[in-house]
Amino acid sequence: MKSSKVLFSGVLFLALITLADSAKWMEKGFPFEQHLSLDLVYDITTASPEQLIAKMNKLGVNVLLVNSEKPAKELNPLFQNLEVASAALLKKAEFQQTYEGRMIGKSNPCCDLKQDTILIRDTASTYTLIHEFMHANLIAASNAGGQDLETQFSLNYRRMTFYQKRIFDNSYELLNPLWRRDILSAQADVVGQLFARIQMGQSQEAIIEKVLEKYIDEGNPYYDKARQEQGLKYGELMINNAIDIYNSVDASIKFCQTIVANLRASLVAGELDKSDKSKLDKADAEAFNKSANELIQRLETVKTEILLLKEMYKK
Repeated sequence: MKSSKVLFSGVLFLALITLADSAKWMEKGFPFEQHLSLDLVYDITTASPEQLIAKMNKLGVNVLLVNSEKPAKELNPLFQNLEVASAALLKKAEFQQTYEGRMIGKSNPCCDLKQDTILIRDTASTYTLIHEFMHANLIAASNAGGQDLETQFSLNYRRMTFYQKRIFDNSYELLNPLWRRDILSAQADVVGQLFARIQMGQSQEAIIEKVLEKYIDEGNPYYDKARQEQGLKYGELMINNAIDIYNSVDASIKFCQTIVANLRASLVAGELDKSDKSKLDKADAEAFNKSANELIQRLETVKTEILLLKEMYKK
């Protein structure tokens, strides 16, 4: 089944490349089980500048302006008649001074919005506006992560790395059943959310930039060479970031798995003294190894989809 999944996704993306100049596309699948109506991509990227924002509004996405205190670039004339985002909304959405744009979904608990809303800076390129619009339309096959996934994943990842650092500093902690329980629990929480976190974060940035490269070329009114090159580099950076996170989780699990096996071997060989606080018998070691292998197997799906993202960027 795994090989079929890779082939299926690969065929879909090859279709994207082959039909990049076609007016009508069927909805296509992308890595991390996401879908994007490519009819919609075509309609938006071929809309006239005068009709672009109106078309976004008609498709259910509101666009609000963020005024710069001291504009470092020329103002985008396309945005001059937009409603200005309130200071309260910008605060709730955590819109930073460095942001050019951000899409806030109506389901996001931060802002109590009635519809998907794009916050766009007055100096941003129209290319960036289209990028943000695509976030509202790149749909995941499932939404198991929940609305506060980003925050929860960050907390779980920090917890795992905190425990892992302690074990790096003193591997003998894994003689203690409580430490084995806690590190496995922390790793399991991260593994359980990793697919969804990359799905709604790094993969979306990469997919959107690659799709827009196929649609917005030099003959398009929204073409911005510098912005497109920057976006593609950012997409590649996001893929590499996803790889780094995957590798750190995989390494944490395998490191602890190896340490527990070595500690058990040392106990059997009489190289370590057993204490009242330590318990690592054969059954304990086998149970830990089994749990670690299960986590490693669950990571395989994430690895497969990251490899598909990398392959996509070669096209």
